[in-house]
Amino acid sequence: MQVNKIKKQAAYTFAELMLTLTILGVVVAMTVPTLVKNNHRTEMENLLKKSYGIINQTVDMALSDVDSARNIPDDMSKWNLSNASTVMDRYFRPFLSVQKVCPAGNGDCFANTTYRLLDGTASHNFSNPAGLNASYSVLLNDGIAMQIAECNGSSCHVHVDLNGPKEPNVVGYDHFEFIVNKVNKKVEPYSYGNSDAIMQNGWKITQW
Repeated sequence: MQVNKIKKQAAYTFAELMLTLTILGVVVAMTVPTLVKNNHRTEMENLLKKSYGIINQTVDMALSDVDSARNIPDDMSKWNLSNASTVMDRYFRPFLSVQKVCPAGNGDCFANTTYRLLDGTASHNFSNPAGLNASYSVLLNDGIAMQIAECNGSSCHVHVDLNGPKEPNVVGYDHFEFIVNKVNKKVEPYSYGNSDAIMQNGWKITQW
C-alpha cells in the first residue's frame, strides 16, 4: 500500500513539473521576441545618436582645419554647399574614419536596393539614388554608411544607414537623414525618417 501511494505522489509531481515547464515555455515564447525587438531598438537609438555626433564632430573639425591645401573657411556661412561630391571630398571625408568608398551602384555601403518607408511604400535606392544629386557613399569604421545629397547651395542632406548595407533597409528604422545648414550654421535632424522627432524625444524611437 505504501509503495503505491509513493508512486501516485511521484506521478502527480511529474505532471505538475510538465505543466510548469509548458507554462514557462509559453511565457518565454511570448516575451523573447519583445525583448529582442527592444534590444534592437536601443541599439538603433544609440547608433542614431552616434551618427549625429559624428556629423557634428566632422563639421567642427572642418571648421578648425588649418590645412592650407583644403582652405576651408572657419565660418560655415562661407562654405560652398552646391555640389554633393565636392562637399564630401572637402568638408567630410578628410575628417571621417572611412573603411570603404563606394561609387554609385556599389552595394557595399548602402544596400543596392529600393529602401522602404515604415508603411511599406518605396523610397529610394540610396546606393544609386537618381534624382537626389548624391555624392558617392562611404562606410565608416563602425559600420555606419554615409552619403551627401540634395545640396542646394545653402544646405546639404546627409543620409546615414546605421548598419550599412545590412537589412532591413527601411527609412525611419535604420536609415535617417540630417541637414548641414550654413544659414543657421547647424547640423539638424531631418523630418524624413523622423530623426527630428526622435531627437526631441530624447533619442527614443517610438514609431516601430
